[in-house]
Order: sequence, then C-alpha cells, then structure tokens
Amino acid sequence: RAIGFACCQFAVVHRDYFNIEMMLKSHSFWEKASEERQRQHALQPGGGDIAEGWLLYPNPAADWVRLHHPSLAAGTHVRLELFDLEGQHKFTREATVPVDGPFEIPLQLRSLASGVYFCRIEVEGEAGSRHLLRRLGVLR
Repeated sequence: RAIGFACCQFAVVHRDYFNIEMMLKSHSFWEKASEERQRQHALQPGGGDIAEGWLLYPNPAADWVRLHHPSLAAGTHVRLELFDLEGQHKFTREATVPVDGPFEIPLQLRSLASGVYFCRIEVEGEAGSRHLLRRLGVLR
C-alpha cells in the first residue's frame, strides 16, 4: 500500500515509508554516515572535513573580504580563484599555511563590479586535495 506525504513543496509517494522513517530516526545511521564523510574528506590533523569551516566574510562585501578557516595543518597549500556568473576568471590568490591553526586570506574586491561571483577553493595537503565552491556577493 502506498502512503503519500508532502515535503518541500513536492509530493512524495513511497511504498516503504515506515522503513525509511525508521532508518532516518536511527542514531547509528547518522553516526556512521558522519564518520564515513570525515574519513573520506580528511585533510587536516584530527580528521575534520576541509569543506566545513570555511568562512567568507563579510558576504556580501564592498571592498574587502576574508577567506578564513579555523584549523589547517602547516604546509597546506590554498589556492583561491574568483569567477563571475559567466565563468570568466577574475583573479587567483595562492598561499601556504605557515603554522598549524587558523588561516586567513584577505581579498581586495575594488576592481570588481557589483554582482555574484564564485570562489573556487583548492586545498592541497599531505592527505590529498579538495575543491569546493563558495558564492560571494559584491555590492557597490
């Protein structure tokens, strides 16, 4: 027998609704998923996910923005590329983390027009490399 319910403005019908509900309520399911995610994406001491923790502030910004991570390993190479919505490359910044701990790159935005941009962040360390995207709004 099919049971229907609405979720996020979409109608969902699934025959096995009760088994899915039990799986989602299971704490061990979420703990296992979290552990697996940390193991797959670890790049810093302590096994944290490198994609988590990145902060681009203030956002939206006018003249300056800072890219910040609370804890990176020394020697980790960080490369940031900024693109507009049409995919045109605007600039690149690269840095190497000098010591374990918090890391920050200030970025000057005065040459950019108002709009939405994408920051492509590439992080390379002993455990491999990761890429992630962050959206940035520039206001004039």
